[in-house]
Amino acid sequence: MPRAAVAIIAAIGALALLSWSSDGRTASHVSHDPRLATPATDLLRSARGTIWWVDAGCRVELVRLPSGARVRGGTGHCRLWPAPSGRVALATAGTSTAALLARDGARSILTSVFPRRTTLESSPTWAPDSSALAFCATRGAQPEVMRLQVSPTRYERPLRHRCAATWTRGSRLITSDGHHVYGQGQRLIDRTLPLLVHGSRRSVEVTAMAESPAGLVLALSDRAVPNRTMLVTVHPNGNVARIDLVPRGTVDAIGVSPDGAWLSIGYQITGATRIVAMDAAKPPPAVPALSRGLAFSPDGRFVAVALPGALRVVNLVTGDFVTLPHVDPSSVSWTR
Repeated sequence: MPRAAVAIIAAIGALALLSWSSDGRTASHVSHDPRLATPATDLLRSARGTIWWVDAGCRVELVRLPSGARVRGGTGHCRLWPAPSGRVALATAGTSTAALLARDGARSILTSVFPRRTTLESSPTWAPDSSALAFCATRGAQPEVMRLQVSPTRYERPLRHRCAATWTRGSRLITSDGHHVYGQGQRLIDRTLPLLVHGSRRSVEVTAMAESPAGLVLALSDRAVPNRTMLVTVHPNGNVARIDLVPRGTVDAIGVSPDGAWLSIGYQITGATRIVAMDAAKPPPAVPALSRGLAFSPDGRFVAVALPGALRVVNLVTGDFVTLPHVDPSSVSWTR
């Protein structure tokens, strides 16, 4: 299954497992610099959870809501994928090959070794209960889905010749080899894939997946039509709910708002992220068509948008927004 490698690990060489204390306290530096103060607005006071981002200098930062406490964590983590619980995160870790367990993003101890000569082919995806994560990687000629259990930290047997992966709301893993979709040891979707985009079996490929309240959302690329991607939502009973043609580019990541009203899609080549409405609504003007990253709040009412030199939090219902000052995020996440 030919795919361009997203060389997140090829040049960096490692992943780190970061763990935060359950009582909400932090040993990281809580900044009292007035330039870094979080705006005291009604919008942020009504939001909940923690917003994470990595700045241009590969430093982890976060804001805890509704208090607005802004925390600076460790450096050397250029990519970060927090679990839904917000208590643990996967991150790149400099140039070593070690996986690290760090408390509050500041103190690190060695816990395990990330497999050598491994290239990450997709962004990791977390189980909803934060117990495990999965990602596509290559350690040779063929891709495989690797599964990492968090506690205790251990790798499960890889699923060879698979690449796209996601989790159901019940934390069951779903994977694809590009031409079929598998779950619980059986094919969930098979011969219907080419029919969904009117292509041939050999040319249609699943490049990303995500579970939504309406069903499984698939990004289907037809290699016979360059840069053409369709989003297909398939009900659990196999019926197609909807098909959307998205702007040019191969999609390698899909995010879903908790209420299923919005999607975020990530483009493989450019790294840009686009917001997509799942109904007749249009995104508020404060949410641009393309950004460095999008993260929906746990209740689905807000979205955090990573922009050059700005982190914007937008109310998806009212369109109101607030911008955090002195922020240059390369990505953003929002956890409970």
